Amino acid sequence: MSLSRDIVREFFDYKEGALYWKVNRGSQQCKGKPAGTPHSKGYIAIKLNGTVYKAHRLIYIWHFGHLPSKVHIDHINCIRNDNRIENLRKVTPQENQWNRKNVKGFSVLPSGKFRVRICINNKDIHIGVFDTEEEAKMAYQQAKKEFHSINKYSKGA
Repeated sequence: MSLSRDIVREFFDYKEGALYWKVNRGSQQCKGKPAGTPHSKGYIAIKLNGTVYKAHRLIYIWHFGHLPSKVHIDHINCIRNDNRIENLRKVTPQENQWNRKNVKGFSVLPSGKFRVRICINNKDIHIGVFDTEEEAKMAYQQAKKEFHSINKYSKGA
């Protein structure tokens, strides 16, 4: 089922980053009660008409309308259950990957030096070769700031 703003608003009210049931839908889904349960990966999951949705996607739809299936909704502060609308933005799948933690951004060459690369649009961009791991980390972080910037999207855009 493709959800529209009208459908989402028919079932939910939004307040301070959470959805609340607007209608009674059984003993666990009572009018006025918070909708959803914590998902194993930290997101809030909500079951509606037999389908499980992530709350942040429903909240985005509640505010801005239809959301194409290949669009991701990013938590700006990387906190998966912080679903305040000001913390959500529409991004591409690649941009959403830029939030990944523990990405080194470099590899160790046979010479013992450190090669730094960054991926943009499925293409590796060579940043440089460095003598120390610390230099490589700094170069990767600088490249990340330059190439992994999500400023072209605004809320609702």
